[in-house]
Amino acid sequence: MASNSATEANIQRWCILYLAQSLEIVPELIGPDVTFSRLGLDSANSVQMILSLEEHLGIELDPEIVFDHPTIASLARQLAILAGGKADT
Repeated sequence: MASNSATEANIQRWCILYLAQSLEIVPELIGPDVTFSRLGLDSANSVQMILSLEEHLGIELDPEIVFDHPTIASLARQLAILAGGKADT
């Protein structure tokens, strides 16, 4: 059974809060369709975010996933699928 934290919406919220804290940006300024590079996420920050997501979701992730899914919305959808949660339709 998938945990509630594995839904696409919950993963989006988690990512926004994580990025706001780590990049020192107000969460309201982070849209789900803004690219990670536009937010200023570099490769070191990307790896840290993926490690935190692995811990949060309880799954192993390829660090390259942020390049394959370069926005919060795209990443959250893919992670919800991988985690066995619910992708929004």
